[in-house]
Amino acid sequence: MKTLRLSAVRVITPRSEVIRNHARKLKSALRRVLEAGAVIAATAFASAPAHALPVMQVTIQPWQVCDDAGNNCAVTNLFNAFTQKIWAQADIIVNFLAIQQVNSSARLNETNFSDLGNVGDASIIDLWFVNDLSDCGGNYGFGSLYGCGTSGGWFAMTKWVYDFSPIGRVDTLSHELGHVLGLGHNDFGAGGADNLLTSGGSRSIAQDLGDVNPDGLGLEKLTAQQIAEARSSDFVSDVTNSVPEPGTLLLAALALLGARLTRRKAVA
Repeated sequence: MKTLRLSAVRVITPRSEVIRNHARKLKSALRRVLEAGAVIAATAFASAPAHALPVMQVTIQPWQVCDDAGNNCAVTNLFNAFTQKIWAQADIIVNFLAIQQVNSSARLNETNFSDLGNVGDASIIDLWFVNDLSDCGGNYGFGSLYGCGTSGGWFAMTKWVYDFSPIGRVDTLSHELGHVLGLGHNDFGAGGADNLLTSGGSRSIAQDLGDVNPDGLGLEKLTAQQIAEARSSDFVSDVTNSVPEPGTLLLAALALLGARLTRRKAVA
Protein backbone atom coordinates (compact mmCIF):
# COMPACT_ATOMS: atom_id res chain seq x y z
CA MET A 1 0.00 0.00 0.00
CA LYS A 2 1.46 3.30 -1.08
CA THR A 3 1.37 6.29 1.18
CA LEU A 4 0.41 9.49 -0.56
CA ARG A 5 2.42 12.51 0.53
CA LEU A 6 0.59 15.77 0.06
CA SER A 7 2.70 18.75 -0.83
CA ALA A 8 1.99 22.11 0.85
CA VAL A 9 -0.48 24.04 -1.15
CA ARG A 10 0.51 27.64 -1.91
CA VAL A 11 -2.40 29.93 -2.37
CA ILE A 12 -1.73 32.59 -4.98
CA THR A 13 -3.49 35.86 -4.26
CA PRO A 14 -4.61 37.58 -7.45
CA ARG A 15 -2.57 40.71 -8.30
CA SER A 16 -5.70 42.85 -8.28
CA GLU A 17 -6.37 41.84 -4.67
CA VAL A 18 -2.80 42.78 -3.66
CA ILE A 19 -3.26 46.21 -5.21
CA ARG A 20 -6.57 46.70 -3.39
CA ASN A 21 -4.96 45.74 -0.07
CA HIS A 22 -2.14 48.26 -0.60
CA ALA A 23 -4.64 50.94 -1.55
CA ARG A 24 -6.67 50.35 1.62
CA LYS A 25 -3.54 50.53 3.78
CA LEU A 26 -2.33 53.71 2.08
CA LYS A 27 -5.73 55.33 2.49
CA SER A 28 -5.74 54.45 6.19
CA ALA A 29 -2.19 55.79 6.65
CA LEU A 30 -3.05 59.07 4.88
CA ARG A 31 -6.13 59.52 7.08
CA ARG A 32 -4.05 59.03 10.25
CA VAL A 33 -1.42 61.54 9.08
CA LEU A 34 -3.99 64.18 8.17
CA GLU A 35 -5.83 63.68 11.46
CA ALA A 36 -2.55 64.15 13.34
CA GLY A 37 -1.84 67.32 11.35
CA ALA A 38 -5.29 68.70 12.15
CA VAL A 39 -4.72 68.09 15.87
CA ILE A 40 -1.34 69.87 15.74
CA ALA A 41 -2.82 72.88 13.89
CA ALA A 42 -5.82 73.10 16.21
CA THR A 43 -3.57 72.98 19.27
CA ALA A 44 -1.31 75.72 17.91
CA PHE A 45 -4.21 78.03 17.08
CA ALA A 46 -5.87 77.39 20.44
CA SER A 47 -2.68 78.30 22.33
CA ALA A 48 -2.17 81.58 20.45
CA PRO A 49 -3.71 84.72 22.01
CA ALA A 50 -6.89 85.66 20.20
CA HIS A 51 -5.78 89.32 19.96
CA ALA A 52 -2.22 88.69 18.75
CA LEU A 53 -1.06 90.73 15.75
CA PRO A 54 1.51 89.45 13.26
CA VAL A 55 4.94 89.88 14.84
CA MET A 56 6.95 92.75 13.36
CA GLN A 57 10.47 94.03 13.93
CA VAL A 58 12.62 97.13 13.67
CA THR A 59 16.39 96.94 13.26
CA ILE A 60 18.62 99.47 15.02
CA GLN A 61 22.31 100.17 14.50
CA PRO A 62 23.78 101.70 17.69
CA TRP A 63 26.77 104.06 17.35
CA GLN A 64 29.00 104.88 20.32
CA VAL A 65 30.61 108.27 19.77
CA CYS A 66 34.11 108.90 21.17
CA ASP A 67 36.49 111.82 20.76
CA ASP A 68 38.87 112.07 17.80
CA ALA A 69 41.46 109.95 19.62
CA GLY A 70 38.96 107.20 20.40
CA ASN A 71 38.76 108.11 24.09
CA ASN A 72 36.10 109.60 26.40
CA CYS A 73 33.42 107.51 24.73
CA ALA A 74 29.74 108.07 25.41
CA VAL A 75 28.09 105.59 27.77
CA THR A 76 25.90 103.00 26.05
CA ASN A 77 22.88 101.17 27.44
CA LEU A 78 20.12 99.65 25.34
CA PHE A 79 17.82 99.04 28.36
CA ASN A 80 16.93 95.93 26.40
CA ALA A 81 14.50 94.30 28.87
CA PHE A 82 12.46 97.51 29.14
CA THR A 83 12.68 98.22 25.42
CA GLN A 84 11.43 94.79 24.41
CA LYS A 85 8.57 94.78 26.91
CA ILE A 86 7.44 98.29 25.98
CA TRP A 87 7.31 97.52 22.26
CA ALA A 88 5.81 94.07 22.83
CA GLN A 89 2.56 96.01 23.32
CA ALA A 90 2.67 96.60 19.56
CA ASP A 91 3.98 93.09 18.81
CA ILE A 92 7.20 94.70 17.60
CA ILE A 93 10.60 93.15 18.31
CA VAL A 94 13.49 95.59 18.55
CA ASN A 95 16.51 94.03 16.85
CA PHE A 96 19.78 95.63 17.95
CA LEU A 97 22.86 95.18 15.79
CA ALA A 98 26.33 95.15 17.34
CA ILE A 99 27.41 98.56 18.69
CA GLN A 100 29.88 100.35 16.41
CA GLN A 101 32.34 103.08 17.44
CA VAL A 102 32.70 106.47 15.78
CA ASN A 103 35.61 108.77 16.70
CA SER A 104 34.38 112.35 16.38
CA SER A 105 34.81 115.05 19.01
CA ALA A 106 32.33 117.21 17.11
CA ARG A 107 29.60 114.59 17.40
CA LEU A 108 30.42 113.71 21.01
CA ASN A 109 28.91 117.02 22.15
CA GLU A 110 26.60 117.74 19.26
CA THR A 111 25.16 121.19 18.59
CA ASN A 112 23.19 120.15 15.48
CA PHE A 113 21.06 117.01 15.72
CA SER A 114 20.71 116.77 11.93
CA ASP A 115 24.49 116.27 11.65
CA LEU A 116 24.13 112.79 13.15
CA GLY A 117 21.81 111.54 10.43
CA ASN A 118 20.89 108.15 9.05
CA VAL A 119 23.96 106.44 7.58
CA GLY A 120 24.36 103.24 5.60
CA ASP A 121 21.24 101.14 5.00
CA ALA A 122 18.24 103.48 4.91
CA SER A 123 15.94 100.70 6.18
CA ILE A 124 17.93 100.48 9.43
CA ILE A 125 17.43 103.03 12.20
CA ASP A 126 20.58 104.67 13.60
CA LEU A 127 20.94 105.25 17.35
CA TRP A 128 23.66 107.70 18.41
CA PHE A 129 25.06 107.56 21.94
CA VAL A 130 26.55 111.01 22.62
CA ASN A 131 27.68 112.84 25.74
CA ASP A 132 25.48 115.86 25.19
CA LEU A 133 23.11 117.40 22.72
CA SER A 134 21.91 120.99 22.54
CA ASP A 135 19.70 120.83 19.46
CA CYS A 136 16.45 118.96 18.84
CA GLY A 137 14.40 121.05 16.45
CA GLY A 138 15.54 124.08 18.44
CA ASN A 139 18.44 125.15 20.64
CA TYR A 140 17.78 123.85 24.15
CA GLY A 141 21.33 124.24 25.42
CA PHE A 142 23.63 121.55 26.73
CA GLY A 143 22.53 119.64 29.81
CA SER A 144 18.80 119.79 29.06
CA LEU A 145 18.11 116.92 26.64
CA TYR A 146 17.88 113.21 27.40
CA GLY A 147 17.49 112.41 23.73
CA CYS A 148 15.98 113.35 20.40
CA GLY A 149 14.36 111.41 17.56
CA THR A 150 13.12 112.04 14.03
CA SER A 151 11.08 110.14 11.46
CA GLY A 152 14.07 110.58 9.16
CA GLY A 153 15.49 107.38 10.62
CA TRP A 154 17.77 108.26 13.52
CA PHE A 155 17.72 109.21 17.19
CA ALA A 156 20.16 110.06 19.95
CA MET A 157 20.61 109.53 23.69
CA THR A 158 22.78 111.60 26.02
CA LYS A 159 24.64 110.92 29.26
CA TRP A 160 21.85 112.62 31.21
CA VAL A 161 19.73 109.49 30.80
CA TYR A 162 21.96 107.75 33.35
CA ASP A 163 21.82 110.57 35.90
CA PHE A 164 18.04 110.42 36.13
CA SER A 165 17.99 107.65 38.77
CA PRO A 166 20.08 104.69 39.94
CA ILE A 167 18.85 102.62 36.97
CA GLY A 168 18.48 105.52 34.56
CA ARG A 169 15.71 106.93 32.44
CA VAL A 170 14.84 103.52 31.06
CA ASP A 171 12.21 104.62 28.55
CA THR A 172 14.13 107.31 26.63
CA LEU A 173 15.28 104.86 23.98
CA SER A 174 11.73 103.57 23.45
CA HIS A 175 10.30 107.11 23.52
CA GLU A 176 12.71 108.39 20.85
CA LEU A 177 12.16 105.24 18.78
CA GLY A 178 8.47 106.13 18.87
CA HIS A 179 9.29 109.47 17.21
CA VAL A 180 11.22 107.63 14.48
CA LEU A 181 8.14 105.47 13.87
CA GLY A 182 5.96 108.54 13.40
CA LEU A 183 4.56 109.17 16.89
CA GLY A 184 4.40 112.61 18.50
CA HIS A 185 3.90 114.01 22.00
CA ASN A 186 0.28 114.99 21.46
CA ASP A 187 -1.17 112.69 18.83
CA PHE A 188 -2.61 109.16 18.55
CA GLY A 189 -3.74 109.26 22.17
CA ALA A 190 -0.54 110.53 23.83
CA GLY A 191 -0.74 113.08 26.64
CA GLY A 192 -1.40 111.05 29.77
CA ALA A 193 1.30 110.54 32.38
CA ASP A 194 1.28 106.79 31.73
CA ASN A 195 1.81 107.09 27.95
CA LEU A 196 5.23 106.37 26.41
CA LEU A 197 5.12 109.31 23.99
CA THR A 198 3.96 112.01 26.39
CA SER A 199 6.56 114.77 26.76
CA GLY A 200 9.25 113.98 29.33
CA GLY A 201 8.22 116.65 31.81
CA SER A 202 4.71 115.21 32.06
CA ARG A 203 5.48 111.49 31.78
CA SER A 204 5.82 109.01 34.65
CA ILE A 205 8.95 106.91 34.09
CA ALA A 206 8.86 103.22 35.06
CA GLN A 207 11.65 102.27 37.45
CA ASP A 208 10.76 98.61 37.62
CA LEU A 209 10.12 96.24 34.74
CA GLY A 210 7.02 95.03 36.57
CA ASP A 211 5.43 98.48 36.19
CA VAL A 212 5.57 98.51 32.39
CA ASN A 213 2.12 98.11 30.82
CA PRO A 214 0.18 95.81 31.06
CA ASP A 215 1.64 95.01 34.50
CA GLY A 216 1.91 96.90 37.78
CA LEU A 217 1.40 100.63 37.41
CA GLY A 218 0.74 100.25 33.68
CA LEU A 219 3.35 102.83 32.65
CA GLU A 220 4.93 103.33 29.18
CA LYS A 221 1.55 102.59 27.62
CA LEU A 222 0.86 102.57 23.89
CA THR A 223 -2.66 103.23 22.63
CA ALA A 224 -4.29 101.25 19.84
CA GLN A 225 -3.87 104.29 17.56
CA GLN A 226 -0.17 104.57 18.39
CA ILE A 227 0.32 100.86 17.76
CA ALA A 228 -1.36 101.07 14.36
CA GLU A 229 0.71 104.09 13.35
CA ALA A 230 4.02 102.61 14.52
CA ARG A 231 3.38 99.31 12.73
CA SER A 232 2.69 101.18 9.48
CA SER A 233 6.17 102.75 9.44
CA ASP A 234 8.51 101.87 6.59
CA PHE A 235 11.11 100.91 9.23
CA VAL A 236 8.89 98.06 10.47
CA SER A 237 8.95 94.69 8.73
CA ASP A 238 6.94 91.49 9.15
CA VAL A 239 8.74 88.56 10.77
CA THR A 240 5.74 86.37 11.63
CA ASN A 241 6.43 82.68 12.18
CA SER A 242 2.97 81.30 11.48
CA VAL A 243 1.48 77.84 11.97
CA PRO A 244 2.15 75.69 8.85
CA GLU A 245 -0.50 76.13 6.18
CA PRO A 246 -2.68 73.16 5.10
CA GLY A 247 -0.48 72.79 2.02
CA THR A 248 2.53 72.30 4.26
CA LEU A 249 0.70 69.64 6.26
CA LEU A 250 -0.26 67.86 3.02
CA LEU A 251 3.35 67.86 1.85
CA ALA A 252 4.37 66.37 5.19
CA ALA A 253 1.72 63.69 4.82
CA LEU A 254 2.87 62.84 1.29
CA ALA A 255 6.48 62.69 2.47
CA LEU A 256 5.53 60.19 5.18
CA LEU A 257 3.55 58.11 2.72
CA GLY A 258 6.43 58.20 0.26
CA ALA A 259 8.76 56.91 2.95
CA ARG A 260 6.36 54.05 3.72
CA LEU A 261 6.10 53.10 0.05
CA THR A 262 9.88 53.11 -0.29
CA ARG A 263 10.25 50.81 2.71
CA ARG A 264 7.59 48.39 1.37
CA LYS A 265 9.19 48.32 -2.07
CA ALA A 266 12.53 47.50 -0.50
CA VAL A 267 10.99 44.65 1.51
CA ALA A 268 9.21 43.27 -1.56
